[in-house]
Amino acid sequence: MKPLYVFNDWHIGVIRSGGTTPATALKLRKKLLEDARLLLERAYNCDVLINGDLFDTPNIPLNDLFQTIALFHHWLVINPESTLWLPPGNHDLSKNSEIYSSFDF
Repeated sequence: MKPLYVFNDWHIGVIRSGGTTPATALKLRKKLLEDARLLLERAYNCDVLINGDLFDTPNIPLNDLFQTIALFHHWLVINPESTLWLPPGNHDLSKNSEIYSSFDF
C-alpha cells in the first residue's frame, strides 16, 4: 500500500490588503505556491489528499490558477501511479450555483 500525504487549507491565491503593501501581498501569493511545490515534492511516489480550501476564494487570480494547474500536472506526470484527491472546501466553491469557481474550472 502506498503512503498517503494529507494536506489542507493551502489557500492559494490569497489577496491580503490589511497590513500589507502590493509588493508584500504578491510575495505572499508566490510563497504559497512555492510551499505547495515543496510539499508535493515530498510526496514523491505517494498518494496525496488536499482536504479542502485549496484556494482562498472562489475566484483567484488567473496566474495563480494556471500555476496551480501546472504544479499538479507536473506532479502527476512524475508520479503516474499516484492518485491526487481534491475535495472542495468552503473557500473553493462559489456561493452562486450559476458562477463557476476557480476550483470548478
